[in-house]
Amino acid sequence: MRRKIADSIGAALLIVVAVTTGAATGPAAAAGDAAAGRWMAEEFSCNSCHGLMTDGDAAAPHIAGQKKDYLARQLAAFREPRAKTPGPFKVFERDHPVMTAWTRPLTDAGIEDLSEYFAGLPCVPKRAFAETQMPRPQLVDRCRFCHGETGVNPYVGYPNIGGQKKSYLVRQLLAFRKSADHGGAVVKKTKDERFHRMMAPSVYDIKDGEIAALSEYYSKQSCQ
Repeated sequence: MRRKIADSIGAALLIVVAVTTGAATGPAAAAGDAAAGRWMAEEFSCNSCHGLMTDGDAAAPHIAGQKKDYLARQLAAFREPRAKTPGPFKVFERDHPVMTAWTRPLTDAGIEDLSEYFAGLPCVPKRAFAETQMPRPQLVDRCRFCHGETGVNPYVGYPNIGGQKKSYLVRQLLAFRKSADHGGAVVKKTKDERFHRMMAPSVYDIKDGEIAALSEYYSKQSCQ
């Protein structure tokens, strides 16, 4: 089943790459108000989970310094979780019980403001250099086109993952792999529900140990 799904989705992978790469370097999203975003972040207690000076919740990712376009797209996906994949692949693009509840009241302008605020912050953690002595997983070759050799890339639509929490990276890769594994069935929502038409065929065949090694590698890189 995994091979069939990967072939079905992967058939359009080159087209998707061409389209998204062009869009990724195109015009940026509408400008938001960083001051309003800061006020909203305090009202919504965003930093209690995502942290600024601390790690925050171990289950939540670092988002300070992340790309605005990516942040805005994720907030919009959390706000309206629904199956967005074509044909029989009815898997949620992104859903999380806590994030969906918090983002449900947000307007489009509110999403832009929050994204503007967090994107303008220094990334966390900021290392002076990557850890070069650790083993480089071979799977980095599969990831580096979109995410870069060390987790930093120039595309506004693709997230930087260098310096991201290992536990978070592991959970997301497992969620992507799970979405590819379910085929045409509607997936029962769990805490981490996620599908991406490029990520699913990229990770459908990787093993748990490979996921751990890849996550460890990127988590030890600099976020800049």
